[in-house]
Amino acid sequence: MRNRLQILDLNGEVLNPDFVSDVLNNLDRFTNHLQDAREIVEKMGDGNGYKPEKLQAISIDFFEAWVESSTELILHIGRENALEFLTLFRPYWFMTWPESSFDYMDQMGLSELLENTKSNDASWEWQIFRGESPSLVAQGIQGFSWSFDKHTAEYYAKRHQDGVVLSAKIKWDDVLVILDSEDEVVVSPSWLKSVVAGNVST
Repeated sequence: MRNRLQILDLNGEVLNPDFVSDVLNNLDRFTNHLQDAREIVEKMGDGNGYKPEKLQAISIDFFEAWVESSTELILHIGRENALEFLTLFRPYWFMTWPESSFDYMDQMGLSELLENTKSNDASWEWQIFRGESPSLVAQGIQGFSWSFDKHTAEYYAKRHQDGVVLSAKIKWDDVLVILDSEDEVVVSPSWLKSVVAGNVST
């Protein structure tokens, strides 16, 4: 979710073509990674050719790039491919998510919640927030990256003129990944319901 960039792209996200780190160099590698991940998950589903270590290696590379700059990663590989990566990793979250995700979940009490509550329990919901451009909200365009922390969402909202803070409620099955950086939770925009736009606190 971190973004080190300085100019805005057409989607209102910040972009800096001069910023390249090692993990963001040669993002074309994810074209091969995606095909490999598809094949591995398909074989794992069939119970054949079980290669968790290779899927883990791909997920580590993907999430390192995502944390460095999800904006550049999505711009390079496309929204649909980014979503497919996340969806492929999700059933195997216990071995594809970064170790820091589990530490964060423990600190927030989310691990205990998962142990003690069924995911289909109607009373079990998390509130999440996202800072967004009003023009994108008007077009019905929503990003992947949300936060459990409203202050983080307000920070991103303030990057936009008259930016707004979106809030929504999700269940465990809606989550694609939880990351400790900026209390991030990644959710497919198509899964979100009852999104509410509010003003930024002054």
